[in-house]
Amino acid sequence: MTQIDDKLHWRAFCLALLLVIGIPASATLAADEDEKEKKPAVPLFVANVASFDKVFKELDGLFAGIDRKDVADFLAEQLEQVDNLVGLDRTKPFGVMMFMEAGFPPQFMPVGYFPVADEKAVGNAKYGQVTVKPVEGETNVYEVTGPPRRGRPQRPGGAPGGGNRGPRPGGSAKMIIRDGYAFVSPNEGFLDLVMPDPEKISRRLSSKYDVAASYNLTSIPRTTLNIFVTFLKNAAETELQQRDDEPAGAYKIRRANGVSMLELLEQLLTQTDEFTIGINKSKQEKSAVLEFSVQATPGSKFAKYLKALGGKRSYFHSLIKEDTPFTVALSWALDAREKKAALESLEGFETEAAARIGKEGEKDGPIQKLVEILKETADAGHVDFLAQMVGNPKDKFVFLGGFKLVGGNGFAPAMEQILDRLSDHEALNSVKLNVDSHAGMQIHRIEGKQVRDEDKRLYGDAPALFIGSTPKAGWFAIGTDEAVPALKKAMDTVADGQSTGRATKAAPLTIVVNAGRWLGMEPTKRADGTPRVGPFEQFGENAFTPENDDVKIELTPTDDGARLRIEFNEGFLRLIGLGLSGRFDRARL
Repeated sequence: MTQIDDKLHWRAFCLALLLVIGIPASATLAADEDEKEKKPAVPLFVANVASFDKVFKELDGLFAGIDRKDVADFLAEQLEQVDNLVGLDRTKPFGVMMFMEAGFPPQFMPVGYFPVADEKAVGNAKYGQVTVKPVEGETNVYEVTGPPRRGRPQRPGGAPGGGNRGPRPGGSAKMIIRDGYAFVSPNEGFLDLVMPDPEKISRRLSSKYDVAASYNLTSIPRTTLNIFVTFLKNAAETELQQRDDEPAGAYKIRRANGVSMLELLEQLLTQTDEFTIGINKSKQEKSAVLEFSVQATPGSKFAKYLKALGGKRSYFHSLIKEDTPFTVALSWALDAREKKAALESLEGFETEAAARIGKEGEKDGPIQKLVEILKETADAGHVDFLAQMVGNPKDKFVFLGGFKLVGGNGFAPAMEQILDRLSDHEALNSVKLNVDSHAGMQIHRIEGKQVRDEDKRLYGDAPALFIGSTPKAGWFAIGTDEAVPALKKAMDTVADGQSTGRATKAAPLTIVVNAGRWLGMEPTKRADGTPRVGPFEQFGENAFTPENDDVKIELTPTDDGARLRIEFNEGFLRLIGLGLSGRFDRARL
C-alpha cells in the first residue's frame, strides 16, 4: 500500500469517527427551542470528582503514610492561595460534562460544574489568578478570567531588539449559577441550554469512586454506529487480504483472528450502553482500586457473551497465589466466534508447520496428531492456561506454566517426534529429549543460539526451554538449573490441589504481581552504560514490605456487562507518595 493510500484511509477513518461522535449532537444540542426549555441537555461524557474535601483528605493520608506531613502542609498553603475555594461547597461532587454542538465538523463543548454554597461569594471571587466578575447587563451571568499567559519569543524580523512579547491576557469563560451549581464554559452557547442536575448525573459515580469518568453510547444514533461499523468492515477487509509472499498458514491465522476481533468490535460499538473508569482509595483496606467497566445493552448478544465469560475452576487453581513475583491465569469460556477463530488458527498452524518440518505426503504424522488434540481442546470451549515467574533476583527467576488439554493421550509422543525433527534447526543450539521425568511426564530441553542480555538479567545465564506433557496438561519452564525443580514442584502443587476446593466458577482473567519480589534486580542500562534508576529502584525499598506489595487484576462478568478491577496494595500508594515527595524536594532546591 502506498503512502498516499495510507493517508486516504486515515482521512476516511477520521471522517467516519467524526460522524460517530458528531451526529449525536443533533440528539442533544440541535433540538428546537421548545425542547431546550423542557428537557435538560444530555452530556456525552462526564468526568466527576466526589468532592474537594475527599481529595484533600486522601492526599493528606497519602503523605502522612510516609511521614511527609510537610508536603501536606505545603498543599494546604496552596489552597490558601486560592482563598480556600471560598463560596464553593467542598463536600459535593464537581467535574466536567462534555456536549456536542450541532454542525459539521462537530465541536466539543466542555462545561465544568462546581457546587456553590454562597452564590454572592462565588460571583465576586478571586481564586489566586482566576477572577470572577458579574457581566454588566446580564442576569446571573459571570465572566471568569484565567491567569495571564506567557508571551512567546519574538520571531526573527519582528520588533526591533527582539526579546519577549510580554504577558498576554488570560483566557476567559462564561459562568452561570443555577440550582446550587456554577456552570463554566469557554463556549457561550451553553448559556442557552437547560443544564442537567450534576448531582443526579454523578450520583452513581460519586458513590463508588473518588474520581471517575463515563461515556454514554446510547446517545449515539444506531444508524450512525451502523455506518461506522460498515466503514470499519470495508477497511478491514482490505487489510485482511493475503499479502504478497505471505505463507498460506500465516495468512489463515491472521485472517481468522482479524475477523474475530472485528466481530467483537462490532458488538462492542453497537451493543454497549456505557463505558466507565473510576478509582477509589480505601482507608480501611489501605489500598486503591482502579476499575474499568462496560455495561452492555440488556438482552444483546454482547451482554450474553460477557455474562458467560466466567470459566470453570482452573485446573491450575492451586498455583494462583499472591506470593509469586508474577502470575497470570486464564480460565476463559469460548463462544462460537472464538471457537471458530481458534479452530481456523490451528488449521493455519498445521499448514505452516507441515510446510516447514512435515514430510511430503504426510497426512497422519505428529503435526496432525498434535493439532487434532488442540482442536478437541478448543472445541470443548474452555481455555485454561497459567504462567508465572517464581524465584527472586538473588537466586534468579524461572518462568513456568501449563495449559489444560482435552483428549491429550497422544500429545506427548507427537511432541517428542516434532522435537526430534527440530534437532538440526538453524536457530537452535541443541534439542535434548528425555533429560528428566516427573509423574510419568518426560521432560525435554531446547536451547537457542541467541541469548539476550535481558534473559541473562532475569535467569542468571543462558536459559533453556523445558517442555513436556501429561494426558491432562502441557507444561513448560524457562530458566537454568532451577527450572526443572521448579516445574516439578508446580506439577505436584497442581496434583495435590485437584482434590481440594469446590468446583466453582473462576474469574476469566487473573493477574497477580508482587512488586517487592523484584527488588534487588540489576537495573537496566542506558546506551552509555549508566544504570536507569526510576521511582521503583529509588523508593521501592522504603515503599514495599512482603505484606503490602501486591497488585491484583481480575476480569469478572457482571449482571449487565463486565468489570476489570485492579487493586493496588498499600505499598504502591507509598511508592506514589514517595515519588511525589521526591519531586517536591527537587523543586524546592
